Amino acid sequence: MKSWCGLILILVNFVMLCKGDDPACPVGCNCSVPLVVNCSSSGLTSVPEGIPLDTETLYLQGNKITRLEVNSFANMTSLITLRLDSNLIKTIDNGAFNGAESVETLNLANNNLTSLNRDMFDGLLGITSLDVAHNLLSSIEDFAFVDMIFLTELHLNNNSIEHMTANTFKGIDNLEELHLQYNKINELKENTFSDLRNLTSLRLDVNSIASIEKKAFSGLNSLTFLKLSSNDLTQLNGDMLDGLSFLKRLDIDRNVISTIADDTFTATPELIDLGLNINNMSEISSTFWTGLGKLQDLNLRYNRLQELKVDSFRGLTNMEHLELDSNRIQSIEKGAFNGLDHLIYLEMSFNTLTKITADMLTGLRKIDYINLSANNLSSLQENLFTECCINMTNLLMYYNQFEVLDPDWFIGLDRLNKIDLDTNKLRSIPGEIFEVLPSLSYLILTGNRSTAIAICLNTGRGPGATTLG
Repeated sequence: MKSWCGLILILVNFVMLCKGDDPACPVGCNCSVPLVVNCSSSGLTSVPEGIPLDTETLYLQGNKITRLEVNSFANMTSLITLRLDSNLIKTIDNGAFNGAESVETLNLANNNLTSLNRDMFDGLLGITSLDVAHNLLSSIEDFAFVDMIFLTELHLNNNSIEHMTANTFKGIDNLEELHLQYNKINELKENTFSDLRNLTSLRLDVNSIASIEKKAFSGLNSLTFLKLSSNDLTQLNGDMLDGLSFLKRLDIDRNVISTIADDTFTATPELIDLGLNINNMSEISSTFWTGLGKLQDLNLRYNRLQELKVDSFRGLTNMEHLELDSNRIQSIEKGAFNGLDHLIYLEMSFNTLTKITADMLTGLRKIDYINLSANNLSSLQENLFTECCINMTNLLMYYNQFEVLDPDWFIGLDRLNKIDLDTNKLRSIPGEIFEVLPSLSYLILTGNRSTAIAICLNTGRGPGATTLG
């Protein structure tokens, strides 16, 4: 009988421990093995006392804590993960993290911090990830992160930061990701990121950046991704991008760029993806792209381009994907696409083209997809595609002005699988079109002038005819 009573007592104690009723577990918290203390969303106004010193993971998010006092985590030498996000923290006393040198991940997002200083993080010698996003930060003291020599990920996004200096990021030369999007930064000064030689990803989108000083990106020898979209840049030149010799992806969408200097991209010879959509570019020079021999994707959507001149894309010999839709392009000079021997995808919809001739498409030997939709096309040139596009499988021409189709337009397109002619003015389709397009599987004709378009094949007993259904 005694043995049964002992077993029952052990089980009761175990259940109480799991429920957080163990004397070693703070009130309002749940403690579990292995060494996790969960005090989240418990209405706490301060860091509770009595947290087990061998705790490895401590959840304090979703409370009402306003201040981290000195020695809040003293002697917690096993603590690895500390979540303090979604509180009301406005003040962090110097020495708040004394004794917590084993912390690797610290989340302070969604609080009320207005500034960061060096002494605030004393003791966090082993930290690798710091998240201070979604606070009220307007300033960062020089050398604030200097002791965080193992830091690889830093989130400062969604704050009100306006300025950074050459000493803001001193000491964190192992940093790999830096998030500064959604702030109020208006300029990038020389050597701002000079210590970040291992940084691979830098987000500066959705700020107010209007100027980038020469050597602002100096030292970023490992950077492969830079996002500068949704800023106030009006021009690009080579000095702005100095130091980005290994950059592979550059996003400068949603600025007000109208000019690009001829030498701009000589500083980024490894670039493979360039986003320039939603800007104010009205012309393209044949010398814009010097140095971009490895570029594969170029996005120029939603600009103000009116024409494409000869050699508009000179030097882009490895380009595969080109987006020019939603501009005002009304003319394409002969040889505009010269050199684009590897282009497979061309997006030209929502422009003002009234004609397409064979010399306009010269050079597009490997093209697979062309979208000419939402222009003002009513006819095409005979044998238009025989010189350029024999490998094409997709041709989109919806929202145009076609009233008839001539089979001779499509001669040479033996591999064409899909034609989209939705919302034109077609009344009939000649049966011969299927003879010149042996691989055609999808012919989209919805939204034309007839509720039914009859297609009659030429059987050899008379001329092929198509009548209105």
